[in-house]
Amino acid sequence: MIRAVFFGRPNAGAFNAAGVAGLARASEAEGIAVETVWCSDPAQRIAVLRTAAAGASLVIAHGGQGEAPVAAVAPDFPTVRFAVTQGRIAGPNIACFEVLQEHSAFLAGALAGWWSEGRPVAHLSGEPVPPGLRGRAAFAAGLAQAAPATRFLTGFCGNQHDPALAQAWTEAQCAAGAALQFAMLDGGRPGAMDALRRRGARAIGNVHDWTAEDPTFLASAIADNGWCIAAAPWCARDRQCP
Repeated sequence: MIRAVFFGRPNAGAFNAAGVAGLARASEAEGIAVETVWCSDPAQRIAVLRTAAAGASLVIAHGGQGEAPVAAVAPDFPTVRFAVTQGRIAGPNIACFEVLQEHSAFLAGALAGWWSEGRPVAHLSGEPVPPGLRGRAAFAAGLAQAAPATRFLTGFCGNQHDPALAQAWTEAQCAAGAALQFAMLDGGRPGAMDALRRRGARAIGNVHDWTAEDPTFLASAIADNGWCIAAAPWCARDRQCP
């Protein structure tokens, strides 16, 4: 039994949607069935991972939010293999798969600097997990390279999937002068977009091409994490994770 754990709600946002699509590709290519588990409550992540591990041969935790729960649970299930996407932890039964989103985030920062012409630029994400911190750092580095005098407003609102929270933070960033926001959000993205539209500000998205869906987006820092989760089922077939 292979189980994939997603942190958030179904049918909300791009990060988890890309993971679900990658999982579907892997299931079809490998001819294996994967059970999907959703966890929207951060306080329940370890408990959900522990339940998912019972009777499983492989547990895939999708996203950096899975690093800490997998590190806590994996030692108690030595015969179960664990895979973390967008993670950088390791162990005898833990493998990590990562799309380097910081590459496209750096380019997004440079674009933001050139486009903003001296106006403040913002970044907003949910939890300060390591992949999100690296993406923020890369965006800031690109901005500093292209327009070092540009004021940079940055924040982690605490939840990737809360539209009202993202809206409130975005309103505050726009009130502080932000002309553009790098929106590293998932289910909370619609709230940020509502605030940006009211304020006449623009956004740069992540994961996939948001410009095809909403003219508020100036560009997208494309980094399809679905490729990570598509690779993870190899851990169930091989004696060791690659």
